[in-house]
Amino acid sequence: MSERWWRRHRKRSNPRFGDDFFEETDRLEEIMRRVLGRNRQRDPFVYGFSMTIGEDGKPQIREFANTQTGLSGLLGIREESEPLVDVFECGDEFFIVAEVPGVNKDDIQIRPKEDSVTISVDTPQRGYYKELALTLRIDPKSMMTSCKNGVLELHLKKAASERVLVK
Repeated sequence: MSERWWRRHRKRSNPRFGDDFFEETDRLEEIMRRVLGRNRQRDPFVYGFSMTIGEDGKPQIREFANTQTGLSGLLGIREESEPLVDVFECGDEFFIVAEVPGVNKDDIQIRPKEDSVTISVDTPQRGYYKELALTLRIDPKSMMTSCKNGVLELHLKKAASERVLVK
């Protein structure tokens, strides 16, 4: 059976689905053909998520990907991937863990600001980029880092005005 026959037949044989359902399915299929049709060694299509339960008992879902999305859907693949990042607030500091497999510590650029941290890697083999907005201000000069087996750890002290005095 030809594809054209199949498209006509499925629209007629499924009266509970409107034409827009199949048009949307066709549009998604075209997007996936465009994305998967690119044969690029450095930039595969990456998408994933991490789900944890927060202190308030509600699930927290964090996505990571190297796709660009917009109002019309998938726009393309970025040159760099977005690493999976966890941010923990521990007392008077932030503890940040980022997964950047396949890179050396010397290849990682970390730019802390008072209210955000940017992690980026640009090597011929790998590219990563993530900008984290923090909930409280930090002291950028207090940053301590370590990287082992593709796991980057950052320790950043909160700004003096954000620290809570414990009696």
